[in-house]
Amino acid sequence: MELLLSLVNKHWTGERPLHHDNNFLSQAVQILSMMERDVSGGEAEVRTLRGNVEELKEQAEIRDQDHRTETQRLTTQLEEAHMSVDSLNEQLRILLEDNVSLQKQMIRLEKQYLNSMMKSSPNTEICEKQAEVDELRKKVSELREKVEEGERVKKLAGMLQENHRSLVATNEHLLSELERTGRRL
Repeated sequence: MELLLSLVNKHWTGERPLHHDNNFLSQAVQILSMMERDVSGGEAEVRTLRGNVEELKEQAEIRDQDHRTETQRLTTQLEEAHMSVDSLNEQLRILLEDNVSLQKQMIRLEKQYLNSMMKSSPNTEICEKQAEVDELRKKVSELREKVEEGERVKKLAGMLQENHRSLVATNEHLLSELERTGRRL
């Protein structure tokens, strides 16, 4: 449009109309043809863009449908997993209760067994107690021997101390004798 207005300004002097100016008309036809091609090209581009938009809308709808389908599938899997977990928790609870029951039964049976052993073999218990008494007697005897040995060591230490004092006294006496003898000489 700007080209057309520039052409009018260039050829029109205001004196006569431009309807009969062949130079102007030929240039105007060229500009208008060019504008028509641009408009036609623009319309074709608009049609192409509209087609692209429709294609993109279809692709978006397909993706939305796929997304909904995948979401539904994952939701179903999640619900199934929750049900499996609930079922496993119930089985675990039952097994734990059975375990506690079996432990109680085992403790009761062990008590019964020990009671029956105690009743059937009192001699065994007496023998065990006798062995404990014998062990204690042995330890008492060992302790007495250690005490007696300590007493002997104590007496020996006392004798050694007495001998030491006696030796010290003798040495002091001998030293004083030596000193006296050394002074006389």
